[in-house]
Amino acid sequence: MKLYQNSLKYVFIIGAMAAVASISACSSSSSTPATTTTTVTGVAKAPGGTIAQFENKSFLLATVDFLIPLAYSEITGLQPVGGADVELIRVDDSGNQVGDVLASTVTSITGDYSLALPSGVSFAGNLIVRITGNASTSLSAQVVDQTVDITPLSQFVLDKFVEDGTALDTLPVNEVVALRGRVEEFDLTVAPGANIAAMIAQLEASTVGAFLDNEIDIINSTPANSTVVTAATGNWSILEFELGLGDNDAFPFGTIFLDIYNENLSIADDGDLDIADGGITIDIVSSVIDVFTNFNVDGSDGSTNIYHEIGTGDSGDSIEANIDSAGNVSIAFPFEEELETVDLIGGGNDTDGDGPDFGWRWPPGTAVFFDTGNGNAKIGVLNEAGIRYGTTDTDFDGINDAVNPNDKQGDEVFIGLQFVLKQGSSMTLADFNGVYGVVDMDFEVDTSPAASSSSVVGEITLNNGAATTTTGTVSELTIDRIPNLTTPNVFDVTLISTLDTAVPSDVFSYTTTATGGITVDFGDEDTLVGQSNDDASLIAFVGNSTVKTGTPLEVTSSDDSILLMTRLGSTTPAVTDSTYKLLPMLAEVSSSGATEFFTFSADSTLTFSNNIAATINSKDVGFSRSSDVAQVEPVIDTSGSDAYIATIGANGSINLTRTETDGSVINLDGFISEDKKLMILRAHKEDPSDAGNQQLIGIMLGIMQ
Repeated sequence: MKLYQNSLKYVFIIGAMAAVASISACSSSSSTPATTTTTVTGVAKAPGGTIAQFENKSFLLATVDFLIPLAYSEITGLQPVGGADVELIRVDDSGNQVGDVLASTVTSITGDYSLALPSGVSFAGNLIVRITGNASTSLSAQVVDQTVDITPLSQFVLDKFVEDGTALDTLPVNEVVALRGRVEEFDLTVAPGANIAAMIAQLEASTVGAFLDNEIDIINSTPANSTVVTAATGNWSILEFELGLGDNDAFPFGTIFLDIYNENLSIADDGDLDIADGGITIDIVSSVIDVFTNFNVDGSDGSTNIYHEIGTGDSGDSIEANIDSAGNVSIAFPFEEELETVDLIGGGNDTDGDGPDFGWRWPPGTAVFFDTGNGNAKIGVLNEAGIRYGTTDTDFDGINDAVNPNDKQGDEVFIGLQFVLKQGSSMTLADFNGVYGVVDMDFEVDTSPAASSSSVVGEITLNNGAATTTTGTVSELTIDRIPNLTTPNVFDVTLISTLDTAVPSDVFSYTTTATGGITVDFGDEDTLVGQSNDDASLIAFVGNSTVKTGTPLEVTSSDDSILLMTRLGSTTPAVTDSTYKLLPMLAEVSSSGATEFFTFSADSTLTFSNNIAATINSKDVGFSRSSDVAQVEPVIDTSGSDAYIATIGANGSINLTRTETDGSVINLDGFISEDKKLMILRAHKEDPSDAGNQQLIGIMLGIMQ
């Protein structure tokens, strides 16, 4: 996501599910509430008007329609729950009832209820209205204003607060009301036969789950003081590496997107330290480079093409953002809708004369950039998603003027890894001297149609303009997916692994700027232009290379890359009992043509028991498709806890390994920074028994908590 453009945001779909036993809500009794001055009203709704029994989500994932953001609050497919007991209760921070029922009533045949608050009871995050079915299953909603609907969505919001360890009794009710309003901008369509558990699973797998994780983290955070805000002011650079997939609802047509960009930012104190209102202002000073690749496959005739665009310029946008006491920066984006005109018949824009040809809708979102611990580097993994619609003429003048929500045409989804680095002011070559750990990731597409993903891990010494690699440390892995010459739509997947153990060290040159810019000249190979933070402890590069062939010349291959360098220490870092927040970007390809891009949920962590044992608690979040022209689907994974064997070297080099029950092997190789606050890793997963299975390569960041 470019800060100057809330670009494409996608909403995920879910696969089919078997019916689960459900029970109709029933009424057992009702009581007359005590005399009060405040009355809470709302409606209780559930899929099919029933309260279905909750079961493990992994058994309940089902086919439902796209999660489509609309400009109004509505959950289609829900029906009123009539004749259900409504109870007013208090809950603890684990969501368990505390004390007796404070008041109760019964829903009408239309699902409506009205309940008076007892004297002395006020709106609060731990005040709940709950309906219960025959098997003690329930739906709840927080009583934070006078209108409280009880739905799977309200239950999901409460569950998220509980999962994130929120102190419900002190939760500001105005922030809950605002959050609920933003969540309700996501419209959900429930498939016939789906139940409450399936719908909550859908919410968890979709962008709503990630959105809530970020929002609740912000609500639970401590606002920054003036010292933290002052430290954040100044000039910054932001670099992003982004991968995406697109589909078409009407035709067998698919897209892989590659995008890199580098912007310069200016952050200033806006004079308001209220976390709810702002805190800092981010001005986009300039866009240094923006390279976008659109690789298309037409399933009707097998043709392929690459659209490649390089842009530079200054957007001039100004953005309000929040900053918390840990230096984490968050930026909220509202629901957006945009119309776009394309040249469909040649000769210029809108040559057909009927106005915009299609439109986009993006749900609201929040971007969070996590500080790495020193106030001069922040990292974010962002999901972007958009739904493309046809347009319609609402005022009957022959010109299309609005999105037609009944003409959904396709989806485009992205995952981006972003680095925000504070610029220096008078840096020299000497500031960059030292031994650095290096991890990179490349993703390449070409019109054959092939795709490949690769990553290098190694050590490099910077010394007054000379960059020297360390022999025996440079390891490169490449996964190639190449079309099979005899069988259509089948690919040969190969893994190429090389370790630089025999050749002498490579020596390159590099130059730097006073603000921390760095350019590495690889001679006959590539030249990389990057940026460091103000103490040169972290350096990031993004790059793109293309191949052009034919007459006239057309782009037939495009390769995007991101390369990270972190300064290493000279002793073995002790990480016993240390916990790191994990921020990965992972890519898989397979012989069937399947492609998958994913990251982890916001609460994923890596915890070390000692220097030889660690545990990763994570959940995959992303998107995939079964072939180059198949529909995009979500990556759905329940939370897991996996043990890894750790090996840590004297300079902070690290390997984490795990063998799965199916025999596939996961290796995480990389480095722990000199101050132990940051970890950069290459992730690699392979099935040694079957190279045609999905092979994974990615990059993973760890921030000490």
